[in-house]
Amino acid sequence: MGADDGIGKRDQGHEYGDYVPRKLTGEGSDQFGDEAVGDLCYYAPWGNLAMFHGPYRWSRGLIRLGRLDGGPAPLLVRGEHPLRIEILS
Repeated sequence: MGADDGIGKRDQGHEYGDYVPRKLTGEGSDQFGDEAVGDLCYYAPWGNLAMFHGPYRWSRGLIRLGRLDGGPAPLLVRGEHPLRIEILS
């Protein structure tokens, strides 16, 4: 998955997921709270990204990378969605 790719190839019930080209490190990650629809996370054990469109809870190996700007409404429509990931300074 590149910076300008799509997500939604696999709908797992509460998330849209896709694999990244190479595994990321979990360096600097820790358990988090305030889980919300629209969170973009990386699941280290499987090496995949997950964009949550339903309620979820943190689990070991889940690293939150960010949150969807503008709310989760687009995720409530099934299908493939364009996704752009940007690093904020």
